[in-house]
Amino acid sequence: MNLKILPKILIGWGLFWGILGLVFYFLGLVGLYDAWVLIVVAIIFLSVFVAIFIRPPLAEMKIFFKKITRDFKKDHLLMILFLIFILFAVTNFIITLAPETGFDALWYHLTLPKIYLAAHKIQFIKGGLLYYSVMPRLVEMFYGLGLAINPGGFLPKIIHYFFGIFWFLGTYLFARLFLKPKTALMTAVSLYGVFIVTWLSGTAYIDLAVAFFVVMTLWSLFKFFQTQDNRLLYLAAIFMGFNLASKTYG
Repeated sequence: MNLKILPKILIGWGLFWGILGLVFYFLGLVGLYDAWVLIVVAIIFLSVFVAIFIRPPLAEMKIFFKKITRDFKKDHLLMILFLIFILFAVTNFIITLAPETGFDALWYHLTLPKIYLAAHKIQFIKGGLLYYSVMPRLVEMFYGLGLAINPGGFLPKIIHYFFGIFWFLGTYLFARLFLKPKTALMTAVSLYGVFIVTWLSGTAYIDLAVAFFVVMTLWSLFKFFQTQDNRLLYLAAIFMGFNLASKTYG
């Protein structure tokens, strides 16, 4: 499976969080959902994934950025579209700096991992208020790490924000299967610029993570149709599993 640098980065991002979330869930089931345990495990995972997905393609990244710079000089519309994306991304980041006010985030997306951290385990929560404790909770496992580092809830919002950035890149990657670079970038920027994405980028909801897993599922599946490489089909199944583990009806 000979992949270019952008697909490698997106696959690495998705596998890192998906596998890490499942490990956190297992730790919670055996009563080890402790702040320091999550932090240490995350550092180990990050070291492994950097070695696998980041260090080897460093030379490719230099070539990739040189090519982008050259393309921008040749086509000013490409540069304008990219600057529009940067404007959206900066605006969305500024929004994440505000305190969390999202209803679902305060109801259960942040509350559940806080309870798990306090109890040092993942358990069914009795009563009718937090009935989402029986729903898929993969992304909430990511937020548990964020809350372990920053109990104020800022890091979970940052995690969700970056899933929005990677969803934008995944959308561009998927569009490139059918469209030329300029049209694909225009498609991705148009989708990233809608109000609902801006709003979600400033919350600790889970929808941008779900969107990322979905678009990577579609890219892997359609890339399999083009190449007939079975590893891409397995990758599509993995990303679909991450999606269903995050939000069954997402």
